[in-house]
Amino acid sequence: MAKNLIPWDLILSHLKGTESAKEKEAFRQWIHCAENAALYTEVESLWKEIQQKVSSYSPDVDSYWKKMEAEINHRHTKNVFHKFLRPIAVAASVLLFIATGTVAYLAGKSSSTIQYATQQFSTTTAKSNVVLPDGTTVLLNRESMLSYNMEDGNRNVQLVGEGFFEVAKDEKHPFIVRTKELSVKVYGTKFNVRSYAFNKETRVSLVEGHISLLRDNDEIHMKKGQLAVMDKKTRKIKIGMMDEEMDTLWKKESISFKNQTLAEICTYLEKWYDVQIHLDPRIHKYTYTFTVTDEPIEVILQNMSLIHSIKYDVDDKEITIDKGGK
Repeated sequence: MAKNLIPWDLILSHLKGTESAKEKEAFRQWIHCAENAALYTEVESLWKEIQQKVSSYSPDVDSYWKKMEAEINHRHTKNVFHKFLRPIAVAASVLLFIATGTVAYLAGKSSSTIQYATQQFSTTTAKSNVVLPDGTTVLLNRESMLSYNMEDGNRNVQLVGEGFFEVAKDEKHPFIVRTKELSVKVYGTKFNVRSYAFNKETRVSLVEGHISLLRDNDEIHMKKGQLAVMDKKTRKIKIGMMDEEMDTLWKKESISFKNQTLAEICTYLEKWYDVQIHLDPRIHKYTYTFTVTDEPIEVILQNMSLIHSIKYDVDDKEITIDKGGK
């Protein structure tokens, strides 16, 4: 098994003690590499910490997410990029998602009225699929948090971050997604909501069906194919037509480029990594062919610099790419 491939299924099976004889042998071969063994030691440590948290059960799953994020930052200096940082962060996200699901289940079991229990889910650097008790499916983007409960006849969801919803139809129980700025009311449809704290806007894209936006005392109806953008500062909402490919680009497992210009590629990279790229006009027409999956953007930029002479600077959500060389 290649050293640079991380077999998360094997690792989780080993941690849970559910591996088959074949999986056990595959895991033994993988961990034989010193680098893989070091990675597993980190993952195992995270696993044990989360197991302890779940065994002591607390319904405050949001605090688990914060503690895990703090633990990752504690183990790795914030301003230095390590090749180990990405795998460990993904591991934390996967393990934490398992833990939050378990705690949500325990919360329901410990409540005399299970349907009213609030269930919470969080992600760090990996996307996660969530199936809610009503059958609704949600794909959560990185660094997102979602809570669900059934109250006052409504299916209530609180979202921080981004999620793509496929809502199970139930005309008797409206489905309401609440963000800090506005709410989305729906009975059964497909739509995307983006509301990160660091974004200046809240965006709602309607792929299928009908929804209403609730803001203060106003209700705004949306139709299929429309995009609503709310300015958080002015609280004004603009309705236009969505670009489904770009507005839901993040849902894909990968994006591929074939002899495309750097200007075109950067448009996609901005959406994929949620960054703003400042591009030197002299290099707009540089062409590249490659595929992006879940690599850190620093890795993509480094590989691009090997093909054409460019220099780049990454400052949190701001990236500058200039012509390299003399």
